[in-house]
Amino acid sequence: MLARGYALIRDEGGALIRSVAQAQAGQALTVQVGDGRFEAVVRGAGGTPSKPQPRPARRELPKSAQGDLF
Repeated sequence: MLARGYALIRDEGGALIRSVAQAQAGQALTVQVGDGRFEAVVRGAGGTPSKPQPRPARRELPKSAQGDLF
């Protein structure tokens, strides 16, 4: 999965960071990606996670003279 662009982020003790609320300003983290790992330091303070953005409305395609299979 990491080769697809995902990353594992761990704190100094090796615990996974799963939420922005777990990150504290100045905290050192280890970021593991598909081809290795690197260190990072949190610049902003953690907080409550942002709400996910709603998906845009689905556009209706124009009907053609050909029948619909679905």
